[in-house]
Amino acid sequence: MLKRYYLYLVQKKYAKTFHDMHNHIGAVRSLLTAEKYDKAIEYLDNLQKPVSGIASTVWTGDETVDYLINSRIATAKNEDIHFETQIEFPKNTHIGGADLCAVLGNLLDNAFDAVRKDNCTENRRISLTIRRINRMLVIKVVNTFNGEINISGGKLKTTKTSGGLHGWGVESARTAAAKYDGTITTTADDNIFTAIATMSF
Repeated sequence: MLKRYYLYLVQKKYAKTFHDMHNHIGAVRSLLTAEKYDKAIEYLDNLQKPVSGIASTVWTGDETVDYLINSRIATAKNEDIHFETQIEFPKNTHIGGADLCAVLGNLLDNAFDAVRKDNCTENRRISLTIRRINRMLVIKVVNTFNGEINISGGKLKTTKTSGGLHGWGVESARTAAAKYDGTITTTADDNIFTAIATMSF
């Protein structure tokens, strides 16, 4: 349902703009013919606003991955977080959507939680790399951090103290990756945190 609703929102958002494009072109042409160049530029600027996000939209062919990445792109933009992506998602991995959510979603959530602790927006950086190596899917999330990191026995532990469900995200990701003979490794060095997940398919 989440996948279908996301696609519906995307299609609804852009369908009207593309449908009316011939009218927009005619309006701009009329302004240019009348030599009202400032008005034409203003018209184009207003027209560009709803479609400006298309260039940064990621389409992998997997609706779950698309939703997770594009929702984080929007979040990063709203919170002044520099978010880079390099995505080469293979087709027909047969990795379940719930498992992808558990792995990719939790790694990204941890990265965003970490960078939010830095009050200097210039330092808020996250990079996401997804690629295929033979029959293995590799997900790498790298983020800056300026705070406490708790790694015990090679595993990332939560630094949150409010109890409840905090800390379950990492274990959920490990459990999901293990279904596909995969692992999740984490390292922290010089205020750079790296999490790498592998999943065979």
